[in-house]
Amino acid sequence: MTAQPSYFCIANLADVNPFEYGGAFVCIDRRGIYDPILLIYDEDFKKRSEVTLEPCHRIISSTGEILSVGTNKFHATHPEWFSDSLSEVAEFNERDFDDFVSELVATDVVMRASAYLALISYHGVREFDHYPHIYENEEDAKNFCNQMLAQIEESKTWWDGYFDRED
Repeated sequence: MTAQPSYFCIANLADVNPFEYGGAFVCIDRRGIYDPILLIYDEDFKKRSEVTLEPCHRIISSTGEILSVGTNKFHATHPEWFSDSLSEVAEFNERDFDDFVSELVATDVVMRASAYLALISYHGVREFDHYPHIYENEEDAKNFCNQMLAQIEESKTWWDGYFDRED
């Protein structure tokens, strides 16, 4: 039997009051087996989208220019679908291109999540999660947000980035 992920929230990259203004929760698998995820809570529609924060790598030309980024370590020259828009995403989010790519390839999951959030702000969350979870009632949505915030507080006692690793 395959071990299932045991996700735990370590950071919120959005508003301090996610229930009212939206949240972007960075979650790690406590076992360190599965890639981290970004849970995006949309306060207007009471829905939660899940985006896997796949580790990226640079795809570089023979002249040293960054051509794109990929996530497939077995096919290292195959770019990720969003690679064609990296410069536009960086400009849209008022970021330096090289810094933005560095965030995408970072082993620090919070930094990588910030880059994925920039991709989402440009392309829309639907491009990353076609089937978001929609909360039936406001109380369930509020409980989710409160649970994420409580996990962030608890993770401060043990999270030090020890799952950040190069593969």
